Amino acid sequence: METKVNPIAAFLKAAHGNWRNSIFVKCGGCKYGRQEPCSGFLLAFDAAARPVIIRIEQVSDAFGEIPQYDECAAQISGTIFEQLFASWLVWAADSPRECALCKISESGYKVP
Repeated sequence: METKVNPIAAFLKAAHGNWRNSIFVKCGGCKYGRQEPCSGFLLAFDAAARPVIIRIEQVSDAFGEIPQYDECAAQISGTIFEQLFASWLVWAADSPRECALCKISESGYKVP
């Protein structure tokens, strides 16, 4: 049975309580046709090494500050993320025509 966990709580646990311990995933022009520009995502890994992804806006809303890419442990582009996690994304994302980062961050974190 799957249990849905608060995405901010799951992210903070994976990032050891500090978003600066995460990887900033920068988005450029959206190749998926998204009208609103994306601010990016933060990526951390849970105890089972599963990616935990949260939108920059979620962090900003929760903590009142906007994470900057140069304050994070590392930075990668959305394209590099998709290349690095291509095999995992086959199972985690519904459609190759949708932004996997958006879809995963919107679906929330689930614990099997």
